[in-house]
Amino acid sequence: MLGGSLERKEKARKIVTQASNCLTARMEIGGPMAALYLLGNPDHYTSHKFVVVYWKNFVREALKPFRSEEDLEKEIPEKLHFSHPLTTDY
Repeated sequence: MLGGSLERKEKARKIVTQASNCLTARMEIGGPMAALYLLGNPDHYTSHKFVVVYWKNFVREALKPFRSEEDLEKEIPEKLHFSHPLTTDY
C-alpha cells in the first residue's frame, strides 16, 4: 500500500474513515477517542504515576480512634463496587 498508486491510497483511506465512522456513529465516544484506542495510545497523558488506594482500609483506620470495631464493621460494607468506563481501563 505504501508503494501503491495514489488511487489505492485514497481508497484505503476512505475505507478506514468509513469503518471509523460506522464504529463511532452510535457510541458515546468520538472519532478521536476511537482512533487513540485502535492505535493503542492512551486517552490521556499525565506527568504522575498513580497508585491504587484501598479506600475501605483507609476509612477503617481513619475512624478507629472515634468508634469501636463493632460500629465500623456495621457501617462499612464488605464489598464496594465502582463502575468506570472501559476507555479508562488500559
